Amino acid sequence: MLGSIFLLLLSQADAPQSPPTEIVSADFRIDFADAGRPIPAGIGRGINDLSNASAGVWQAWSDAIQPHDGLARIWIDYSKGPMAKQTAAGLRARDAGMNVFLVVVGDPAHKGIGHEQVGKAPLDPAAWAERVAADVRTLLSAGVPLTHVEIWNEPNFAGQWDGGAESFGQFFALAGKRLRELFPKLELGGPGMASASGAAYDWFAAMAGASKEVGFTPDFLSWHFYSSYPGDLESCRFGERIAATAISAGLRKPELILSEWNIDLPHPTAPECDDHRAAAFFVGVNSFLAQTEASHSLFFFLQDGFWEATKDYAGESVGVYTLHGGPKAVLNGMRMFRTASSLPMVAVERNAPWNISCLATRSEDCGYLLLSNSFGQAEKRARHYVDANGVDLGVYRGKDVLLRAFLSGRTGWNKLGAPAKDLPVWEQAKALLVESRKESAMTQRPVRLELEGAVPRPVRAWRIDDHHSDPHDDPDFMEVFRAQAINAPARAAERTLSELQLDDVPANQLEVVRKALSGASPGEMLTKLNEQRIILGGELHSRVASLMRKHLIAAQNEVPTRLSRHPQAQLAEVGLADTIRRDGRQLVVDLPPWSVLLIEFDFGREQ
Repeated sequence: MLGSIFLLLLSQADAPQSPPTEIVSADFRIDFADAGRPIPAGIGRGINDLSNASAGVWQAWSDAIQPHDGLARIWIDYSKGPMAKQTAAGLRARDAGMNVFLVVVGDPAHKGIGHEQVGKAPLDPAAWAERVAADVRTLLSAGVPLTHVEIWNEPNFAGQWDGGAESFGQFFALAGKRLRELFPKLELGGPGMASASGAAYDWFAAMAGASKEVGFTPDFLSWHFYSSYPGDLESCRFGERIAATAISAGLRKPELILSEWNIDLPHPTAPECDDHRAAAFFVGVNSFLAQTEASHSLFFFLQDGFWEATKDYAGESVGVYTLHGGPKAVLNGMRMFRTASSLPMVAVERNAPWNISCLATRSEDCGYLLLSNSFGQAEKRARHYVDANGVDLGVYRGKDVLLRAFLSGRTGWNKLGAPAKDLPVWEQAKALLVESRKESAMTQRPVRLELEGAVPRPVRAWRIDDHHSDPHDDPDFMEVFRAQAINAPARAAERTLSELQLDDVPANQLEVVRKALSGASPGEMLTKLNEQRIILGGELHSRVASLMRKHLIAAQNEVPTRLSRHPQAQLAEVGLADTIRRDGRQLVVDLPPWSVLLIEFDFGREQ
């Protein structure tokens, strides 16, 4: 079994991959007798927080996921201003049992510039490192469990670095060297590369070469992943190839961290971020990543951003929770992966297309199978595939239109003016895209599972799809959500009045306060309260305003936990008879596009 898996991986690494033929045997063969290996605790438990997530969202998420030993990526962007809310965010991460991964980007000297200019290079890398060090000390002294510092963010993305790979490599190496002198025990690295294909490896190589030259060894290298096929994380060997840039330069093998990722970003909206598709993508990404040498994955991000979202469940932002604390379907994807990944991973042999992931885990009499069917942008998949199989994508710079025409069959190879040796790889990429279109168009997708040895008894199953485990698709949940979110100010007003009554505030003044706090929104309440300042007097007015702020924050922080515990926000359990059927030695389940299935087995009882 393990030998066949090794040969499969070897063939993927050394030669262009042929697309799978028509499936006539099991999609997956699972060896539950395998001793297994633990899945790194950081896979599936990491999160990004732009210091905007409320205390209530942090509490609800940590209660649901138990993200112990995961990394919370907290941001400092000096182009936006000095550190402010990062300490509070770091302490919330600490309370959730996480360590903090600090990403630092921008230069204080360029404060106030636009996002497209954030990459204006600091003039003195050592001075920049000293500025970072001051903020690191502030966080550590406050009790923030800071363990990692990521130098910069997406330098290879337009506007994020004012220069090329070589100049960034020099900055990274010199800043890293100075930070190492100041903090020998912190994990230092970066740079949150915007991708892990094509020219990205030139940037990694430049960083490695410059680091070797100045005597700095990065502890980790990090990259980002958006709207791509989750299966590419394993099949295209991103982590292995990133690590090779450091090893080739004579550096030790780095830790590999996927420091930012999601199914997509809003352009201006991305409805898939709010529904079951994000959950399927989450499970797929982490299931494939668990097969690699990566140690952490940090989802982007915890709560919808007020700077881009104006409504809840409108696809305007990428949080696990909405502006007013409503949980999205991706929370259930996190729950599923957290459950399955808590046990050691056993050997799985793949015959299925790469849109389908299969994670099998077991400890003694308990085991899980976690299956997901998720997709990404077709063109990205083709580029990742040919890049992983030796094609120099630089040859095709400026030929995007022609490439799309070739991949769609609308033009021939000769129009590209590309090397003939690349044609077989591109033809196989075309075949993969045909396969992907076929897979994504299915309404039913039987997946055949062959379990070696005695077949254990399935005891429970849960599903995520467009009818299961997606809270915002449920009318009853949405009614409760609207009531909870809208009524938070009213609950705060009621608690404020109750506390004032206990303070023996005269009845006539209580009535003035009651009328002032009858507004529909916190802003309207504050306006009415300010209009009564003279009648109430300065002291009572300040007292009411202070109480209202306290109770409003408390009421708003209650919403995420209440909603996360709502029955329609939980994983939907499905009947085993409707989910699994036996076909000889195989189990057959239906896994349509953008769905997830978790099955629990009891190995103390055989079928």
